[in-house]
Amino acid sequence: MTGSPGLSGPPSSFRSLFSGTLVTLFVLVAAFVGLNFFQGPKLREVIVDTGSIASASNQRIRLVANQSLAQVRDQQIQISPAAEFRATTSGTILDITLTAPLKFATDYTVW
Repeated sequence: MTGSPGLSGPPSSFRSLFSGTLVTLFVLVAAFVGLNFFQGPKLREVIVDTGSIASASNQRIRLVANQSLAQVRDQQIQISPAAEFRATTSGTILDITLTAPLKFATDYTVW
């Protein structure tokens, strides 16, 4: 019996469920890709020579991001306790050059 009406129901229902699942997965993947794109840069690495940062001037703190950075001005960075510095941005790297040695045995915060 090739024309049996019971054989056309389940494959059509399966196709409908399968298509709905694919559309849902596509929408979810697109949403996560969009969220990841608009998230902005994240800090990937910090490079500091801890041995000489308290003993020599012009030492650098290098912050490496996972995406290109916009130009960062000195006024956008704060170091606590206060320390004199200048900042330069190049691609994914933000260089903070300390113009004087930091105080020994002192915790500093950069933000």
